[in-house]
Amino acid sequence: MNPPPMNRLQVRSREFEQLCADLLKVMGYAVKSEALIQTDHLVTVVDIAATKENEASLYADVKWTRIDPVSLQQLRDWAGPFSGYVRLNPGYRFILMVSGRVEKVHRDWLREEFCLEIWDRNDLIAHAKTDDELSGKFVELFKETNKLQKERELSLRTNTLLPEDELERNKSSTESCQVRGAELIGRLKNVQPGKDDAKQYEIICLDIIDYLFSQSLLEAQTQCRSEDGLNIFDIVYRVNPSHAFWETLTRDFRARVIVFECKNYGDEIGPGQVYTTERYMSTKALRSICFLLSRKGPNEHARLAAAGAMRDSGKLMIFLSDGDLERMISAKDVQNAKTSSSEARENDPTIILDRKIYDFIARLPR
Repeated sequence: MNPPPMNRLQVRSREFEQLCADLLKVMGYAVKSEALIQTDHLVTVVDIAATKENEASLYADVKWTRIDPVSLQQLRDWAGPFSGYVRLNPGYRFILMVSGRVEKVHRDWLREEFCLEIWDRNDLIAHAKTDDELSGKFVELFKETNKLQKERELSLRTNTLLPEDELERNKSSTESCQVRGAELIGRLKNVQPGKDDAKQYEIICLDIIDYLFSQSLLEAQTQCRSEDGLNIFDIVYRVNPSHAFWETLTRDFRARVIVFECKNYGDEIGPGQVYTTERYMSTKALRSICFLLSRKGPNEHARLAAAGAMRDSGKLMIFLSDGDLERMISAKDVQNAKTSSSEARENDPTIILDRKIYDFIARLPR
């Protein structure tokens, strides 16, 4: 029985994968397609395995998409299946080869979170520049993507029926938000770690959270004292259930509020700060979720303490460092530049938060 004919997307995907394999050959690699990666516990098939004398083995997954630039959500979905193999095989190189462009902030997050290299269309053309024929084939293949992207943007503009002056106002609003993101990162960097600037750190954290999640986290209360007067929470938010991420998070952990604790320490957070925070979290009071904001993140003992709180009493504590906040601010800037609601959803900074929560829960001991 003959297989069904491939559609245009499948044809272009196959062509793109072949070009990526040809590129690695031009770069001096011995290439094998549809290669098996096997460890003690995991087995998967990758699009390309490549070897070169005196270099680490290289494994690549090839992703053809008509969306350009590639969204944060798409990158997460592509990178997720790779993550386990990257950790178990630190001596290998793992690369995502994608047909769209990738924003710098998304590239940095992919490298930081998944330890993955990424070659987008610009990288691929740059690597192929020593072979005019191959470089030309990449350029021709990407022309179709450019055409489809322009048609998509025109369709979005037509469907939204926005007049030119309103489109211009939207553009100005986006540029204003990007300036806001840069200003927040600059203010965060200017706050000095330590007790003297603890209040300033809390203020900038409040402004950052508002910039990132103002539509979902509402009615911020700062230095909120518990009813018995014994505990003070830095920042507490009521959750708007209209956002899928926050609705799911509060449902899964039976929470009515989200707590943010701000620790302006010069060193990594230790287990003592975790135990202190855990004491005023309460599953019965529907206050079981806390994000601990700090300059450098936690040490290993703090991570173990947070894992114990989750395992023993269902209290979720997620650490966010300055680097995490900066990545989410930059992701928010990218999201603000999108012209459609679907594109905005696929570049939401909650995707970064969701990955951190998933990674924390997936690694919990029994």
